[in-house]
Amino acid sequence: VISVLKTVGKFRCLKVYSNVDTFRNHAIKYHDGTATVDKVEDVNTTEVTTLKSLKRRRLVEDCNSFSFSEGCQIVLKLDSNRRAFHTASSLDCEPLALHLSHESMQTSFSIHGLFHVNDVNNLHAEISFESTSISSPINCIIQLQSEQYEVQKTDVHERHYGTPQQTVQQSFIPGLMHENGNYAEITEELLQYLNFDFRLNPALLHAVAKLHTGAIIVGKEVVFILVAEAYGRAKSIDVHVHEESDGNASKRKLKVGRNTMNILVTMSVCLRAKKRLDVGPETSATSRQIHPSTARILYRDVEVNRFLQTMKNSATQNIHNCMSALRQLVSGFGYSSTFMLAREFHEEFRSDFMVPTTIFTLCDMPHNQCYGTSANSVCKLASRFLQSLALAMTTDIPTPDFSAALKAYRTAAALRTTQESKKPQALKTTQGQEASKQPKFWDILTSFVTKLESELPQRQNLPPSVIAHKLDFSALAVLAGQSLAANNQRIQSDVIERLQHLYCNRHM
Repeated sequence: VISVLKTVGKFRCLKVYSNVDTFRNHAIKYHDGTATVDKVEDVNTTEVTTLKSLKRRRLVEDCNSFSFSEGCQIVLKLDSNRRAFHTASSLDCEPLALHLSHESMQTSFSIHGLFHVNDVNNLHAEISFESTSISSPINCIIQLQSEQYEVQKTDVHERHYGTPQQTVQQSFIPGLMHENGNYAEITEELLQYLNFDFRLNPALLHAVAKLHTGAIIVGKEVVFILVAEAYGRAKSIDVHVHEESDGNASKRKLKVGRNTMNILVTMSVCLRAKKRLDVGPETSATSRQIHPSTARILYRDVEVNRFLQTMKNSATQNIHNCMSALRQLVSGFGYSSTFMLAREFHEEFRSDFMVPTTIFTLCDMPHNQCYGTSANSVCKLASRFLQSLALAMTTDIPTPDFSAALKAYRTAAALRTTQESKKPQALKTTQGQEASKQPKFWDILTSFVTKLESELPQRQNLPPSVIAHKLDFSALAVLAGQSLAANNQRIQSDVIERLQHLYCNRHM
C-alpha cells in the first residue's frame, strides 16, 4: 500500500494507492501540475483491516480518520480549524477519539477529547495498538469529576464579571471598565421598573434610554453601548414608524425589549473585533453572537442609581432639551410623541459630531470635511424643514418658522437654474436621460415647498401638528435619510479616535 500525503493549495489529504504505478497514473491524469508530493512511504496494511474488522464486529459505527486540526475543532467547536489548532497547541494537547460500546447500547457512541501530549504518549506505550492510530478493543470505565459544592449567592458585581472584563482588557479600549466605574447585572428591583407600563408616563422613556448608555451586552460577542433610543410599544404613546435603516436597505438591528418599550442601540462597539464601531441603526453583531436566551446586560452603577431615583420620583429627571435627543423617525410628524426626547448618549459623546446623524440634525453638519453632503443638497434642504417643525413641536412655538429653510431652498433653486443654463445642449440631454433613471428628489422637495407656500399665507396661525398633518413631511424624511450613511461614516472615525483617547490606558 502506498500512502501519499498530498498538498493542493492549503488543503492536505491522505490517499492510499495499491502501488506506485497507480499513484503515478492518478497524479498525472487528475492533478498534473497541482499536486505536491511530500512523501511516499510504505505503511502497515493493518490500518485498513483494523477499521474493517471493528466495523464488522459492530464495535464502532463511525471510526473515520481525522487530522490534528480537525480533531481539535471537533472538541473545541470554535469558528475555524486553525483557531482550534492553535488553542490546543498552546496547551500542549492532542485530540483523541473514544469509540464506546456496551451491551445496554444499541449502537456505539463516539466522543472526542483533548489530552496532554505526555498522557497520549504514555497511553500509546501502555496499550496495544493494532495500527499506527487505532488501538485494539479495550475495557473502559468512564469517571466524571466528583467535586461536591453548594451554589452560593454572590454579589451581582462579581457574578459573570470575569469574561467581559477580560474581553475589554484585550480590546483596543482596555481601560473602558476602569473609567466607567462599577458594573452590575440586573436586579429584581431594576427589572420591575423596566417592566413599568410606560403608557402611564411616556416621558420616563428618556430615563430608560439613559440607563442603557455605557451598558455592556455580554454574549459570544461583547457590545459596549454608546447611544440608545427608547420606543413605546403602544400606539397610544408612540404612533411613528421608526426607520429600519439609515436611508438604505433594511439592516440587522440590536434591540433590548421589555413589556411596554423597546431600546434600539444606534451606536455601539463590538469589543471582540478589531476596532468595530457601529454608527446608525445597523449592528454587526449577529443573532448567533447575541442571542436573547443567553445574552446578559451589565449596567453602570451610576446609571442604575439615577434610573431608580427617577422612577421613584419623576421630578428628579433631567432631560436635555436638544435636537440631538430626537430619535430617527420617518412618519407620525403630526403627533407630539414623534418628537419625544427619548434618545440618550454616553456623557463623553454628547456632541452632534460624536453621535449618529438624524434627519433633524443633518442640516447642522459641515458641508465639507468628508461628511458627504453639500450646503445646497436636497438632503440638507429637506432636513432644514424637518428641523423647523421639530423646534416648534418641542418648544411649544405657536406656528413653525420656515423662513430660513425657504430662503435656503430659493438660493439653491436659483443656483440650480444658473448651472443648468450654462450647460451645452448635448450635455443637458445626456444628463437628463441619466437623471430620469434616478428618483426625482428635487421634484419631491419642490412639490413640498409649493404646497407649503400655498398653505401658510391662508392659515398663519396653524399649530405645528396641524401643518404636519396637512403636508407630507414623511417624504422629506426619506430625502434627508439618503445622506445619513455617508455622514455616519465620517463620524465613525472621530468616535474611534475619541474612544482610544478616553480608554486607551490599560488598567489591570
